[in-house]
Amino acid sequence: MVKISIIVPVYNSSKYLEKCFDSIRNQTYTDFEVIVINDGSTDCSGEICDKYAELDNRFKIIHKENGGVSQARNIGIDNAHGEYITFIDSDDWIDIDYLHNLIVELDPDCDLIVSGIVCNYSNGSLKILNIENNSFLSNNAYKLHQLIKSRLYFGPCNKLYKTEIIRQNRIKFPDNISYGEDRIFNYEYIRYVKHIQTLNYSGYHYYKPEFGTLTTIYLSNLFELEYSQWQLLNDVYRDKRAFTPEIQQDQFTELFWIIHDNIFANRNQSRKYLHTYIKKLLATPEISDIKRFDDQIKYNRVIKYCILNRKSLLLHSVIQILNLCKK
Repeated sequence: MVKISIIVPVYNSSKYLEKCFDSIRNQTYTDFEVIVINDGSTDCSGEICDKYAELDNRFKIIHKENGGVSQARNIGIDNAHGEYITFIDSDDWIDIDYLHNLIVELDPDCDLIVSGIVCNYSNGSLKILNIENNSFLSNNAYKLHQLIKSRLYFGPCNKLYKTEIIRQNRIKFPDNISYGEDRIFNYEYIRYVKHIQTLNYSGYHYYKPEFGTLTTIYLSNLFELEYSQWQLLNDVYRDKRAFTPEIQQDQFTELFWIIHDNIFANRNQSRKYLHTYIKKLLATPEISDIKRFDDQIKYNRVIKYCILNRKSLLLHSVIQILNLCKK
């Protein structure tokens, strides 16, 4: 059995693929396999994948019809032979000592290791997201919350997962949604984790283009997706007996902003649609819990009052006035 299975989903990324694959081949740590899932690419990505399989027998290529990145990653998991799994996106790359540093620091009892990331923007700028060295049990409420709320936990890259935990608990990336699927996978995984390590090392390079990201795409069911993921995280905290008053304050304050931001993202919809949408969001049961932390929400008093007291007609009128003021 190899130590690490590297899973790389590929879709029309021929422009970046050789840089990604070369960074993997050149690792100083060599006990790994690379499972590449070509997800129905229509450019020459498939040919590049096959070329690397001929160059290096550690590369295993799976060609399939397009089904999305979650489905591709799940196929990679099903075909993994390593004790640990790590994910690399096909437009990203890793430093030559990336795997070595993760493995060297790995405690035998560790179920999850998380490292830093270098964000490489298409305009040439860089941003390093780092995290301090730490080792803790997942029922440590403060440290668990710090990790989950950091930008380093949301995605599947920059981590080592135990294959056994994923398989035994049938953890998968949901392939029927297009927002937050990485977060759901990580929330489900951490339910079964006991020992976590964080590593003050940033050897994963995340390529971030200036366009085409999900944040620029309107999703009609965005609130439902964000709300269900918020509920899932609460369940994780409860499972870990870590839903402390401090974490509750953070979580219910976050729910206020989820409701607020989704309402205001729809402020330019028709009046009828907006009124119906506001009524739906203000029917969220946990608004009564948010009111317990009213003093912690520093925001416009009128809008906050409307949300926390479910005043949908008044909030609708306020938004209409704000829209007129913008014209």
